[in-house]
Amino acid sequence: MSHPTLLAQIAAKRRWSSDDGARAFRAMAREMGEDVEISERTWHRWCRGGLRRRPRMACCRVLERMFGHPVEVLLAPVEVADTGAAHPGPDGIPDVLATAAEESTAHLAQVESLALGPVTLEQAGDDVIRLARGYATAPPAQMLAQGARLRRRIADLLPQTTRPSQHRELYLMLGELCGLLAVASFDLGDTAAATAHARAAWGYGELIEHDALRAWARGTQALLAYWEGRPGAAVRLARSGRGYVSGGTGLVRVCYIEARAHACLRDRDGALQALNDARRAADAGGGDELHDGIGGEFGFGPVRQARCESTVHVRLGDGPAAVRAARRALAAHTAVQRSAKLLRQAQADLAAGHLIQDNQDAAAEHLQDVLNVPVQHRVTGLIERVRTVHRLVGATGRPPARPLRALLDQLHDFLAAPAGRPLHS
Repeated sequence: MSHPTLLAQIAAKRRWSSDDGARAFRAMAREMGEDVEISERTWHRWCRGGLRRRPRMACCRVLERMFGHPVEVLLAPVEVADTGAAHPGPDGIPDVLATAAEESTAHLAQVESLALGPVTLEQAGDDVIRLARGYATAPPAQMLAQGARLRRRIADLLPQTTRPSQHRELYLMLGELCGLLAVASFDLGDTAAATAHARAAWGYGELIEHDALRAWARGTQALLAYWEGRPGAAVRLARSGRGYVSGGTGLVRVCYIEARAHACLRDRDGALQALNDARRAADAGGGDELHDGIGGEFGFGPVRQARCESTVHVRLGDGPAAVRAARRALAAHTAVQRSAKLLRQAQADLAAGHLIQDNQDAAAEHLQDVLNVPVQHRVTGLIERVRTVHRLVGATGRPPARPLRALLDQLHDFLAAPAGRPLHS
């Protein structure tokens, strides 16, 4: 008859299922470079006991590394404690002291065994950075799939460590990934999913008290509220984001987003004040590990700043200011940092600025490049800017000039084929 092993006892204390145990074993094997895997059934047999032969050497090495005990001890039946030892006499006290010390040492060994190697954490962090920095050049649907896979992989690492510092690193990565999933979901037109991801990103930031992540997530929530036609909520969320950062790129971003929300409310004074706050923060400099250290989709450099400003002026109906800001955004692009998404959004704002001034020929010139964007890159922010252009064309009160009239069919086709589900606001 078989009896539960020490391994079973340890697994029970950790509330591990056979699947949990097998996954933890495989993770440790990968970290050690051991070419060995086990199934749930194998883990269950080890816990049940009564093995006729010892596991192969690679398995033994992994088990001993995980739990700090020889495999013969781990796979041996747990001895039933002597009930008479519950109230030891004076002669038994040394044994009790020795046993307690041994148990403390064994527990420490178990805790130390549940820690991720530095290579595992470094690889996970690098993968998040690569995703953030590569976002601008890849279709959002592809980035959504990659981000979801990476988030699952990093979440699976949490049970494999007991170290608070490693938990904090993993929670930060999960928050960053939720942020990227929010952007991808929005780019594909699903603001409900985007809002859920952004709220989760803020929750991870709140859990580890990471101000840059909290500010970025609040700014993203504000941006989503803006696009959903809730500018009042967008202002409140952006101001909440300001509370986490006293300066640097994080403050610049939330101020620009707040300016857009004020413009949507036709609050010219509020919009211009927020723009001034953003410029002052940008002039003061400063950065953080998220907006500047990782950058990429988390970054908010001169191109994004000028593009945001052009959108504010389009909303306020200030054509000349919109054109100036959009041109600054285009001029700020470099061969190394070129983002087709930001470039075309700035061009759409530039076309809108020209239409506000009734300069249809110039608008048509810039709109042509926008309408050539492939379907998989027609993200929501671009679709909605082109929708604004379409609305301005119809608001002139007279037939469009020939260059613009030639683009009308393309414009309709463009709006009918976004990268994902479009917004209708």
